[in-house]
Amino acid sequence: MTAVQLRTELKKLIDQTNDIGFLEQIKQLLLRPEVDHAAFVEMNRMADLSDEAIAKGEVYTHEEVAEHLRSRRKLK
Repeated sequence: MTAVQLRTELKKLIDQTNDIGFLEQIKQLLLRPEVDHAAFVEMNRMADLSDEAIAKGEVYTHEEVAEHLRSRRKLK
C-alpha cells in the first residue's frame, strides 16, 4: 500500500467516525513529538509479536506460569 492509498483510507475512516473521543486521540497521536511516536511504534511492534506468539501457541497458561513461579521459589 502506498502512502497516498493509506492516507486516503485513513481519511475515509476518519470521515465515517462520529466518536469525538476517538478523533481527539487520533489528533493527539498525530501531534505527538517524534519520541512519543517511536515509543508508540515499538509498543505496536511488541503487540504484533505477542499476537504472532499467541497464534503459534507459544504462550503459557496462567496455571503454568503460577506453577513455574512456585517451583522457582522452592529452589531458593
